[in-house]
Amino acid sequence: MEVPKRLLITNCYSYQNKGDAAIITCMIDQLKREFPRAKLTISSHDKKDLLKKPYGNHEYIQNIQTIVFGNSKNIILKGFKAASFIARVALFRILPFKSFFLFNKAEIEKLRSYEKSDLVVACGGGYLLTTRKFDILGAILFAHDFYLATLFSKPIVLYNQSIGPFGSRFHLPLLKMFLKPAKIILCREAITYHRLEKEGLKNIVLAADVAFLLKPKKEEFAELRINALNIGISVRKWVNPKRQKKYENEIRKFIEMTVQKNPEAVFYFMPQVIYDVNDDNDLPITRSIIAGLSSKIKKNAINIERDLNPSVLMHYISQMDFFIGTRMHSNIFALACGVKTIAIAYEPKSLGVMNGLGLQEYVIGMWELTAAELQKKFDKLREDSSYLRILKNSLRQQKALAKVVLKKYINA
Repeated sequence: MEVPKRLLITNCYSYQNKGDAAIITCMIDQLKREFPRAKLTISSHDKKDLLKKPYGNHEYIQNIQTIVFGNSKNIILKGFKAASFIARVALFRILPFKSFFLFNKAEIEKLRSYEKSDLVVACGGGYLLTTRKFDILGAILFAHDFYLATLFSKPIVLYNQSIGPFGSRFHLPLLKMFLKPAKIILCREAITYHRLEKEGLKNIVLAADVAFLLKPKKEEFAELRINALNIGISVRKWVNPKRQKKYENEIRKFIEMTVQKNPEAVFYFMPQVIYDVNDDNDLPITRSIIAGLSSKIKKNAINIERDLNPSVLMHYISQMDFFIGTRMHSNIFALACGVKTIAIAYEPKSLGVMNGLGLQEYVIGMWELTAAELQKKFDKLREDSSYLRILKNSLRQQKALAKVVLKKYINA
């Protein structure tokens, strides 16, 4: 195909998630290097992105989920709306003419964005997964955000993806039909690559998370304490209320244990996501953990409440002596800056990233987290003289894998 003049970037989540923002920022940088004259359209889940245009003066439109679901909260109504849209798309495909009358104004605008694009790029992320049997409808709707390109015979690239796990063995085979038309699926870790390889997909390449290419941006870090043992930490809401409470308690116990052993230790809670949609906001969790600390220990815990630019957040994290992250991209920010890190894995993608760096022994599953186990790994981390050497060597490889030339795939 000719060099694409119009690129459509789909499946963006929100700039308020600094991990996703880092992915899109770095991805746009790579795309502009390869296709410097191409015009970009960015399709986002967050309506604020459409107003604020955080990635530059490009065209912005809504993701399919935002259009189809609107303000609906009821799960049954959302399921009905998803099924209706999927059925109308299927009908649109088989009719002998372009039956745009099947769709409302916002849906038509979305369809037209595929029609006028030369290449559709699904942004990197971990949105193609399920935990329960009925989640598959939502996953299929997510897949439509790039799959609609096939209605107009436009090429598709799935940028640095984590795909799975799945709540049913039937889910990946069902999603396979949406993955097969892609020119290439860039797998950001080996777990995804081997999962898709086992399913028989041939259009896969092992890459790395493009956020490894982000550069820190220096900005005053007023809260930083000099001559302290500075430990960065990221937390999130993820598991059911009972397990969430246990997770927070274990983090709290670990902080207490660490400060008792090291009075100079200061914990900095780094918020990666401040996005109240879908109850996705790290700040209430950090406040809850700090509020439960003893009065003596509270002065050793600092909550960074500002909504930081991803590169500034990366700079803050770079100032830490150690980092313990539940949010995967906060770990990537730390690792990319050469900070010794322990990952608390809420999904296999975190293990996959640490595996790729040869640091898998410094991963703890969110479900089995205990303060004692975290303390054991932290003590080992502090004494591990080979960690930074391993990290330095593997970072070079990960950054090389993150730089992908798309032309050789889209022209194949």
